Amino acid sequence: MSHPDWTDTDRATMVAGWRQASATVASGLIAEGARSGPLLGLLSDVSAPTLLLRADAHRGTLLPDTDWQLAKRLLGAGSQAVEIAGATHELHRSRFEDFLAAVTQFAAGHGAQYGRKAKCA
Repeated sequence: MSHPDWTDTDRATMVAGWRQASATVASGLIAEGARSGPLLGLLSDVSAPTLLLRADAHRGTLLPDTDWQLAKRLLGAGSQAVEIAGATHELHRSRFEDFLAAVTQFAAGHGAQYGRKAKCA
């Protein structure tokens, strides 16, 4: 599994992750997901403000447009959905600055409600 935009470091990181993965944990996650069914509908049960990030629909997102629209409708109060243009599935690698901006903006808007002020560099 690779993407044409991945660097040698991206590929090496992926291989290192596979080497450290536990077959037991992976099997358990798959079995649990199969028992609970689709997880997208559970998004409406999340009460904490949530930042939902999506890779560019034309560059390798795992969330099809219909599911993306549903997810945006299911998000609770104070939540935000952001699609990062040009990002691949590993959006934090492919568009790090845009990823960081989305996370920083979201965190800055929510830090005070938890008794602390978010600090942005």
